[in-house]
Amino acid sequence: MMKSKLTLIGAAAALSVVWGGNCLALTSEDFLAWLKANQAAQVTFKDGETITAATADKIRPFIPLEYQDEMIFDGMEVVVREPTDLSPPAIYQEATEKFKGQATLAADGALENYLAGLPFDPETFVPGDEQSGIKAAWNFEHRWQYQGLSIPLVDWVWVRAGGSHEGHAAASGAMKEIYGGGGRFERVLKGPYRRVYFSHRADLASSGYEVGDNWSKGTLFREMTSFESPFDIAGTAFMIQRYNDAKKADDAWAYIPSLRRVRRISAEVKSDSLLGTDHTLEDFYCFAGRVLEHKWEYVGSARILAVARSRNLETRYYGPNGW
Repeated sequence: MMKSKLTLIGAAAALSVVWGGNCLALTSEDFLAWLKANQAAQVTFKDGETITAATADKIRPFIPLEYQDEMIFDGMEVVVREPTDLSPPAIYQEATEKFKGQATLAADGALENYLAGLPFDPETFVPGDEQSGIKAAWNFEHRWQYQGLSIPLVDWVWVRAGGSHEGHAAASGAMKEIYGGGGRFERVLKGPYRRVYFSHRADLASSGYEVGDNWSKGTLFREMTSFESPFDIAGTAFMIQRYNDAKKADDAWAYIPSLRRVRRISAEVKSDSLLGTDHTLEDFYCFAGRVLEHKWEYVGSARILAVARSRNLETRYYGPNGW
């Protein structure tokens, strides 16, 4: 169960990430009780209906317990729309069908015989089964992600409960419309971000589902994060390389402006603070850790109310803490 809160909003030229702490002391048992109680929940809201705090009980069964205090508050407005088809593109579905049943698990849970598409059929997952849990984790690792993600400018904003960010430089000008509500801006970082996938690419069937160059052989992805501000880390850049071999540790490098040198760094201390915050490298993309370093169990599925194809180009943050 994720204790950190990550909201990603995408636009043509920029992406903002807002982090907030969890104000509920929830346990795994609390989450599982919510899941059990709401797996068969029936939708009572309608297309076009606006949910407010007074009618929020209609959507509680479709919002995970640990998110409810963030999403339900006085002044909230959730405009409901009918679900639309968010299936991955045809090339990914074709690869999934072509290689259906081919992927397997090694004795230690490592993924074997996988080429492209969704590795395992979710319809075969059994609640309480450890192997189903590992398979679900591999499905998440190899979900449809096209070539990766490239954003010229990211605002990484850590927002704390209480206080205000009115007058903060990051919430001025064009960004004032985006960063509404309360909450205190503890740290704001800015800079470009890129993650590029080299293997298991459904769009590269003609080259064996991978980038054909020798220098990228055996690589799952490379990820680069650099910073233009604030001044204390401006010019710093990190690159992480993850391999297809699930047992091979990530490689990582950093460019340190004060040294004018690239230095190899450890990407294996996953619990370390990320740039003075209370988050780690594993917190990205909901989960960005390595599958074999964790124990997995499939506990079931539930329908979730989610933001997709928003009427706004960028997310509009509001509410007591601006989350």
